[in-house]
Amino acid sequence: MNCLFKSKRTLSAALCGLAFLTGCSDVNLDANENVIVEELSSSSHKQNTGSSGQIEAESSSELNEAESSSSEKSKIESSTDSIPETIGTSSSSEISLQDYSSSSNDVVSSSSWELVAEKLYDMEVRSYQYEFGGLDFLQLRIVNNEEFILDSVELRLYAKAKPEEIKVVAGVDDKIGSCPLLVDADICQAYDENGFNQPCLGKNGEYADASMRGAMREVVPLPLTNSYDPVTGESVWVITVPLASAVINSKSSMRLDVGFSYGIYANDWCETFRQPAKKRFLIPNEKDWSWMPHSADVDGIDYVGMPQEDKDYGDVADVPINPFIAVYRNGVRIWGNPPKL
Repeated sequence: MNCLFKSKRTLSAALCGLAFLTGCSDVNLDANENVIVEELSSSSHKQNTGSSGQIEAESSSELNEAESSSSEKSKIESSTDSIPETIGTSSSSEISLQDYSSSSNDVVSSSSWELVAEKLYDMEVRSYQYEFGGLDFLQLRIVNNEEFILDSVELRLYAKAKPEEIKVVAGVDDKIGSCPLLVDADICQAYDENGFNQPCLGKNGEYADASMRGAMREVVPLPLTNSYDPVTGESVWVITVPLASAVINSKSSMRLDVGFSYGIYANDWCETFRQPAKKRFLIPNEKDWSWMPHSADVDGIDYVGMPQEDKDYGDVADVPINPFIAVYRNGVRIWGNPPKL
């Protein structure tokens, strides 16, 4: 485990061999889709905090899409003012880490604006949490009421955490890094307007499972500026859930179950150990934006908070709409409410 595995296939095979540690299941790593992952956009260069690597506030709290290099040893660089036209289609855009580690003193800033659709889409996201195999899971029901197909979509969840609970650490000197919290797709089913379901598919009818799982394991959580609390040592972090090649047809919906787990980081990739993530989502939850209760007086809309149910509760009962999960398409917010810091 002291050297980086030379390929994702080798990495997955090696981890599956560690059955006594991982309980690893087969993963299809044949998909070649790479995704543009979340990177904080900045109107200025990175600055040095001169302290312990905590995030300083600048002005806003949102993220913009940005391309980044494919080398694990290059820094996360801040973007300027451009938004990529597509998400999930570029074969050369991957996140990379070097100083994105527990010892980094870099200040990562967001810009003072974000792109928002002129009219938010006619859609909704419903969610609840459940526990399975000792891991935290979310079931997400994404409903498309528009007259067109939704593609190039990603969901953004927002949660408070300390760096050691969520921040990906790149390996040093050819050693394996760590992923304190990674997102992994577990179930994805597409439902048509008549309620018939099938596996999630791409535009050309291809199965989308492999591209989604690959995209989720390549993206890393990133902190929002203006969110660091010196009392608790926590920041608000963005947990991105890319749908990659999967589409949601008009008047249709998607069931997506995602799990949060702990794993290792190598070759621009998080591989799960199927162990609980360092960041746990407890119910009731009073601090994580996408989980906690909200009131209209403070946040513009009432929300009772993320319910905790049995795994398949959503198949037999209505699940509440969660307006505090944001949905982006091609880097433009089309639904939901991110934190206002």
